[in-house]
Amino acid sequence: MIDVILRRFEEPDEVRELELGRFEVVRIGGLTIGRATCEPHDSWVVGDDPYVSLHFMGADRYAAR
Repeated sequence: MIDVILRRFEEPDEVRELELGRFEVVRIGGLTIGRATCEPHDSWVVGDDPYVSLHFMGADRYAAR
């Protein structure tokens, strides 16, 4: 039997606030996954919609203080 673990970014383990966005961290076992949301007019965002990206490598250290 395989155990299924369901995690959602709407209930993250940690939220790291950025100047023009946020980085949500979800931990599943030994794996850390991050979701970055950068708001329009950030230097890396083109257009009027937020840019959202998932991070599977290095998420434990991204935007950490």
